Amino acid sequence: MFTLIRKDAAIMATELRYISLRAPRRVVKETRPSWIRLILYCAANATVTALAFALIVTGSTLFYAVAPSRVAATSGETVPSQTFSGMITDAYCGAKHRLPDKASAECTRICVTRGSNYILIDGDKVYGLQGDIVKLNRMAGERVTITGSLHGRTIDVVSMSDGTS
Repeated sequence: MFTLIRKDAAIMATELRYISLRAPRRVVKETRPSWIRLILYCAANATVTALAFALIVTGSTLFYAVAPSRVAATSGETVPSQTFSGMITDAYCGAKHRLPDKASAECTRICVTRGSNYILIDGDKVYGLQGDIVKLNRMAGERVTITGSLHGRTIDVVSMSDGTS
């Protein structure tokens, strides 16, 4: 068996030598890289990248500038102020606070500092609150009466009073 493998290897080596002798030799001309081409290539890439970035920034700027604001100034009407009553809490916890060892006011403040938003819960209605953060912090976790204008599901808070009055 080993002799058969040796014979096959010898035949293949002979065939490879025969093929390499018959193959025509080609002369490959080496081209040197042109520095001017390299500089033009880099400049073209930088220009295309800059234009793409400028297009993205311009598009996003126009999108946010043209998007309708929460104030009804686009329609020329003023939204009348309404009065809402309920409990101020945060969007993460809702009505049931998730920090059992903290009071509801403290839990609400902690969740808002971690990125949650203030909300007003009135029974089964939930409204987002937008306004003076200092006043909202002061009344967090308490029942309040809020005067403000409703835009979608968000109340722009104008004034706030304790819910007991």
